[in-house]
Amino acid sequence: ALNYSGRLLKWFRDTYPNGEFELHNGGIGATGSIIGGGRMQEDILQYEPDLIIIEFACNDGVTAIETESYDAVIYRALTAKNNPAVMLVYFCRNDGGSSQLVEIPIGKKYDLPMISYNNWFKQAKKDDLIKWEDISPDVVHPNDRGHAVAAALITHRLELVKANLDKIDRTEAPVPESISRFVNQMLKNSQNYTPVSSGSFVPATKQYYNFNSLSNGWTAEAGNTEPLVFETESQVVTLVFKRQLNSPGAKLQVIVDGKQVMIIDSNGGMSEYADLRTIIDRQETTKVTVELRLTEDSPPNSKFLLLGIVE
Repeated sequence: ALNYSGRLLKWFRDTYPNGEFELHNGGIGATGSIIGGGRMQEDILQYEPDLIIIEFACNDGVTAIETESYDAVIYRALTAKNNPAVMLVYFCRNDGGSSQLVEIPIGKKYDLPMISYNNWFKQAKKDDLIKWEDISPDVVHPNDRGHAVAAALITHRLELVKANLDKIDRTEAPVPESISRFVNQMLKNSQNYTPVSSGSFVPATKQYYNFNSLSNGWTAEAGNTEPLVFETESQVVTLVFKRQLNSPGAKLQVIVDGKQVMIIDSNGGMSEYADLRTIIDRQETTKVTVELRLTEDSPPNSKFLLLGIVE
């Protein structure tokens, strides 16, 4: 593969021809660290990887809750039972924007190697060596040349490690404690979780993504308003849903302990992708009841696809 992870796999196989290497690319486009953290055990950690590369700089924002979830992803990677190495990578958009500035302090907290495609691009552009159009077909995704650059930046760091193995202090430092409320969160779906009541929602059966974690949620069609009900003691609860573009998206009413907290409209957008809304954000761990029901004014023939509940 010509993406940076495929090129990295090739580097390992070329550098260590007698080794055995597998690649598990857990990335899903347009998703950030809240969804990524919820999928972590099922889609990454169960494979016991020796090296985990974490990149959410383009899809995470700079809000406190996103930096908190990013911290938890790093902490969970570092405390995995097989003790993997962890590296942080920061991509960027065509304007140089990303969440790098709020993520770098977290990387420093955990004393991790950090690779900034963002910094490389800004310097190369300043030196008039490259234009964004040379490395990307749109506002964010690298083309083959962009992926080659990213792979080169990562493998350069690995080459430095390889060249200095005899000088590296191998004493394991304790992992700093994470104060994030996300460290034990998982993405619950119709295959691993049974709500109090499914109401008008039925298990989704279509494979929307390459990962079962985001392809086994629940779906309901307009005109059916019996709520999906679940109870939770979690401090943070996030709904992951499919943004509908090619077919009408329904509206979802979210009620917590009898009070409406928001209406989620799944219709429209630039593309179809896994969107999210955090419906509970608190410090308490008291039990609350959540009801999810389609609104009566949802467009005819529309549907709401709940991909999962992260809590």
